[in-house]
Amino acid sequence: MKTTSMNITELAQVLWNYHQVIIKSSSVDVIIGVGSYDIQTALHCAELYYKKVADTIVFTGGLGDPSVRQWGKPDAEAFTDKAIELGVPWDAIHLETKSTSLNKQIENALQFVKPISSAMLVAQPNALRNALATAEITAPDIKWFSSCIDRELTEPVAFNHTFEDLIHEMVGDIQKLIEYSKIEALTNQEIPKKVLSAYQELIKKGFTKHCV
Repeated sequence: MKTTSMNITELAQVLWNYHQVIIKSSSVDVIIGVGSYDIQTALHCAELYYKKVADTIVFTGGLGDPSVRQWGKPDAEAFTDKAIELGVPWDAIHLETKSTSLNKQIENALQFVKPISSAMLVAQPNALRNALATAEITAPDIKWFSSCIDRELTEPVAFNHTFEDLIHEMVGDIQKLIEYSKIEALTNQEIPKKVLSAYQELIKKGFTKHCV
């Protein structure tokens, strides 16, 4: 099926599938949970902790406008609260709350665990590829793995976050993969023709709020 004959949900599904780059490992030095509006990232970090993937979690995310609207506190604090609620011990968690940019969050998160040779990066499904590409360029000497909660595209996440909001984000993240790799802000990612076509079709349909 050509992307030009797809409806909006089908086009969004193409991007959703592409953004979820899963690289599995049964054991790493640290789990890094990237802050966002998606509390299920904290849930998944707790799940990986109980599977003994690592005995330390670092939650990242400072206090920005989205954090204030969603939690009234930094993402890292909200995620920590959820992980503790799920039974993860307080002394297994570190918080990186000073940064809002992803590269700085990752850079600072790595300071909590030394020595470190491997890390599991956990982010919301639609942001995982960008997070991994950023981590790989921020700390190229570390072996990076990646994971996210298993969730369907149309499953609601937050009361103030719509399906249309999600599409805007995914389109913007494709643009970042294209443009930021040119200035080496993240590692170069191969973008299949089907993904590029879906991205371009969604731009034509007006999903450009997260584009620059």
